[in-house]
Amino acid sequence: MTDADLIQPLPVQGAKSTLSHDSDVRAFIPRGVQIRKPVRYGDDVWGVDGYPVVNQSVKGIDFTGIPRRWRSVVKDWILLRLNPSLARNGMSGLDTTASNALALAAAPPVTMMTAIAYVLTFKVTLPIVDAHGTSLTPQDWNSVVASVEARDAGNAPLTNALCALQLPALWKARHVLGLPNMFGGRPFAGESVMKVFKVPERGPNTARPDPEICGPILGLSLWIMDHCAEDILTRREHLAALPDRTHLSRDEQLAAVMIELHRWRETGRALPATVGLRGDTVTAAPSWATFVKMAGCSNKVLKNPVGPAVAAWAALRDERRVSATEDGFDLPIRQVEALDGSLRQWTDSLVATRYGNGLDYWTSLLAFACAYVVALLTTVRDREFSALPDDCIRSDTYERGDADIPVTRMRGFLIKNVPEPRPATWVISEDVVRAVGIVKRLKKALRLSPRLHPLTGEEILFHPGLGLGPVTKTDSMVLQHEWLRRFERAGEFLSNRGLIAALPELPTWLSHRVIRITGIQCYASQPWGDALAAAQAHWSSRKVAEGYYGHLPNSVFIADPESVEEVRQVVLGQTLVNVAADITELGMEAAVHGRGDQRLDDALRRSEVYELTNEPVTGKQLVKIAKDNKNVTVGTFTICVFGPGGLCGGVHEANFRLCRPGACRNSAMTIGQRARQELARREHVGREGVFERARKKIEVDMPELKPEFENFTDPDLIELILNELPGSYATAARRQVPA
Repeated sequence: MTDADLIQPLPVQGAKSTLSHDSDVRAFIPRGVQIRKPVRYGDDVWGVDGYPVVNQSVKGIDFTGIPRRWRSVVKDWILLRLNPSLARNGMSGLDTTASNALALAAAPPVTMMTAIAYVLTFKVTLPIVDAHGTSLTPQDWNSVVASVEARDAGNAPLTNALCALQLPALWKARHVLGLPNMFGGRPFAGESVMKVFKVPERGPNTARPDPEICGPILGLSLWIMDHCAEDILTRREHLAALPDRTHLSRDEQLAAVMIELHRWRETGRALPATVGLRGDTVTAAPSWATFVKMAGCSNKVLKNPVGPAVAAWAALRDERRVSATEDGFDLPIRQVEALDGSLRQWTDSLVATRYGNGLDYWTSLLAFACAYVVALLTTVRDREFSALPDDCIRSDTYERGDADIPVTRMRGFLIKNVPEPRPATWVISEDVVRAVGIVKRLKKALRLSPRLHPLTGEEILFHPGLGLGPVTKTDSMVLQHEWLRRFERAGEFLSNRGLIAALPELPTWLSHRVIRITGIQCYASQPWGDALAAAQAHWSSRKVAEGYYGHLPNSVFIADPESVEEVRQVVLGQTLVNVAADITELGMEAAVHGRGDQRLDDALRRSEVYELTNEPVTGKQLVKIAKDNKNVTVGTFTICVFGPGGLCGGVHEANFRLCRPGACRNSAMTIGQRARQELARREHVGREGVFERARKKIEVDMPELKPEFENFTDPDLIELILNELPGSYATAARRQVPA
């Protein structure tokens, strides 16, 4: 008998019995029916012959390199990633009663190729982890890192990090997998994988839009503003209203704390518990710091009980015990709707401490959430963000016919191509107004002294003290350093409570420049903006596919309008290159429909776009293509090659509100745009009024549309539409399953 035979698989017990070895897992894999042969759970290689994978040379998922004790765990996890709904329905034996089961069920499914890649990474990491046993110490994790790096000295830090990136994801699913003590604790002792492998931060000149990350962070930021802000602010304002006794002698401060302890004894409530590093209680230790703060005293002066407080504190602890649901405030905590529809508190307590997930953590997170909302939804540059004045909100109106329409503007300074900051105003959304209001309340509650900007001389809005960390030499609060780690912790905390879907793995670095570029692109392109809205969990990918013009495109406003023109040109140029590539591959009749197809073909030939379809294209080339085709506009349902005789009646440009893409001589529709038109037609079926008229107009103008997509389901149409988005935006939109 070999050592391998002596190693038993780890128990995986969920809401139902673990799958038997001869169970056919095709039933749990989306589109698994396309796999030609049965896939047995107990097999070490799951054949996927017939499954529509990108790389047709791939024939299966090979688990043989994974240690035996981990093999069934990884199989269950792979099924979960392919079909997240298993965490909700328990069909594969997962524990659906786990606190984060619904959060895992709300995660986006991965593709088959991604699942295969995950298994390959486990073949590298799990044998190394397994050599250290099933309960690893921080020293063991350091050894794991060293072993991964020693595998191939030529590997870049990012390559090594990508090998280990799925270990934290596996650990987060430990409860639904029936292994609450997996690894004996959080992988890499809770440190970011990118950090432990020393992945360098990207330089400022490598900034690219990142909707897959920016969208979920925006969704979390708005969620915190909606549901957590008031609880945090009222507690901060309560502490600010207390008499400031920090300047008194130690004896006078101690006397004030003794009065506070006596008052607490009269309430009959348990003592607040100290908050641990990750939000848990540390051996149910009572929080002395809470009562020091409640007395308006200094934790530096009274770090621990002294004198008569020692006995009083011990007696109170024995009499009242300790509770993790007590924070020392006479204030409620808001209940919010969880993913399962139930109401529950978003946190158990907000202990007034700077450690772990206490009040200081949530205060700084709220400040960063507001900063992020302002940065993304106004697209100001980092230096313009730093110069935003405290008094930055202005009410205004604009004329629409005979009516004056109220609008809110932000006052600030623009800095590009000017010797000195230039005053400017721009329209802002309600989300930005709320973020500014929260920041002003926070500054007042934290008693932050006004900080003047060195160039404008005005008081700044984002005081560097809002982050509650060391006040750096920067003029204002900045989205740098460890700010993403705060969102990472909050996302995990809230998803474990079943309140939000889990965040994707966050990078080590997300610069202000990336945030700004993402916001500008989502302003310049409606589908891209809708995709980012889907990524923030504001609506489903179906809404993106339908061309839903909603929250995000209506929320992003450009502080510097000139900065968006080049982005619009890039969007148009990239669309024309993509269309040219489709025509080259599929032919004109298959790739483009409409009476304006020949006009589009002429434009592509005139600009030599077809010659660019098989080579890398620079941003300058895309801008040149757009400038050469100023009469071409990309709409929701068509590409308009504007010219005389358009049915919309536009004189100088297309009027898409009156557009009839199926009948106009200027219209050329891609496959995705026709799929979007069919999806809209189906939505109108059975409805009356304006919807019925819209459906009949589509059917008259495009009688071939319904037969063309007769064999396509709605999800099939959605996939056709999303395939025409740039890769990162399509992935962002797919974060939400079709409604």
